[in-house]
Amino acid sequence: MFGVLITPRVGFIAAKFIAPTRTSQSVYLEKTALRENFNAELEEKKRDIHKEVRKDRPQPSVEVDWEFGEKVDVLLLCFFAVMLTTVAFLKFFRSDV
Repeated sequence: MFGVLITPRVGFIAAKFIAPTRTSQSVYLEKTALRENFNAELEEKKRDIHKEVRKDRPQPSVEVDWEFGEKVDVLLLCFFAVMLTTVAFLKFFRSDV
């Protein structure tokens, strides 16, 4: 009696080892691994292309960056001065602000 019950189960387990079926999780994991490999290769190719493009360009000097930063600082100071003056003017002449 036990032989009749155990034999089909042993056959099922043997079939799983010989030709395992793919579950949705294994398919998902395979696709995710392929996608990650593809993305890594794509990023590497992008880096190579950027290196090729950048090597022909002259590098900006620190002095140019410093001058640009000073101009931005002056413009921001002017902007904030105008903003503060406008707010003070409105508060002084309008009581509902």
